[in-house]
Amino acid sequence: MGTLPAPEPWDISAYALGPVSAETPFDLEALSALLPGYTLTEAPSPDGSPFREILAAAPHAQEPGLVFLGHAETPNITGVRVREAGRIPNAWLIGSAFSQTLFKPDDCFTASDVPGREGDIFAREAGELTAPVYWFRTGLADTNGVLPDAETLGASTLYEISWVAWSRT
Repeated sequence: MGTLPAPEPWDISAYALGPVSAETPFDLEALSALLPGYTLTEAPSPDGSPFREILAAAPHAQEPGLVFLGHAETPNITGVRVREAGRIPNAWLIGSAFSQTLFKPDDCFTASDVPGREGDIFAREAGELTAPVYWFRTGLADTNGVLPDAETLGASTLYEISWVAWSRT
């Protein structure tokens, strides 16, 4: 089927991911207006209640490239999982190898205690608590809480950039 056209790039900061912020309603209609042509569906969160998800798939995409996160206690977006290559400019592209980024092993943490991500690692810019989290697949079933060797770490693939909706107030 060929490659999909690049999505409209969204800038990323602590308080906004493109047009999305902590004030954006967790609502199919509101998000549809931001993503013309996308198929949006609300789905149960794999994290269970009270968490919520809205999945957004680009036209002709096989999988959702954006996952909007919500919580039953707030009417607004709480975060976004970006799995769509090209959505965030000036960030490492989805599909990049860890060795192609500027992250160092000291920036990384294992995800062995995160269900479904036991073999993954994640990285965040050192000292930046509001910075996005970069998720890498190591190819391991479980890291057992220990960072993999340099070769495995370097070959790990970026598959998601997670953004948390921080409020300015």
